[in-house]
Amino acid sequence: MINFRLFETDLQKAVHIYLSDPSKVFFSKDNEPIQILSPGKLNSNEGPDFIEIALLIRGKIIIGDAEFHKTSLDWENHNHSSDSNYDNVILHIVLEEHNRPDLPFNTLILNEEQLLVILNDLANTKDTQADLFSLEELQNYALIRILRKATDAQNALNNFGLHGALVYLLQDFINRYKTRR
Repeated sequence: MINFRLFETDLQKAVHIYLSDPSKVFFSKDNEPIQILSPGKLNSNEGPDFIEIALLIRGKIIIGDAEFHKTSLDWENHNHSSDSNYDNVILHIVLEEHNRPDLPFNTLILNEEQLLVILNDLANTKDTQADLFSLEELQNYALIRILRKATDAQNALNNFGLHGALVYLLQDFINRYKTRR
């Protein structure tokens, strides 16, 4: 068992930074791969800790909120199930899992190795507020671009079928590439 003597709010900031790398693939409590495209915005008000987190699960982009706790028991201890502020939660992030009833969304358990990276980041972080804002803006821009491209691809698939959509999207890419040169 890990001894948690840090404030949960400090850990939230460090976890937010840790989750900001969209190349990492995490695994849920049920061993389902989860890629965090954007960790969302840190919430300093009532409600979930991360607002508008974007996840890639089973090939689908899901946007919602995430809640961080030191232990999975804190979900019930904080009465989140009966609080409407938590109705849009799609991910519960915990450092320690206890045998408890499953929640209607994925649970991400950060292991001790990941926790050490998080704590190291926290120790080496002085004032990264400006960097976090820039990172959040960049990730939001990238997320919007991904969603727009996914919508374009879906429209092409609907209009032209699979083969026609691939040809259309490839031609569009080549045309855009040529105009940039």
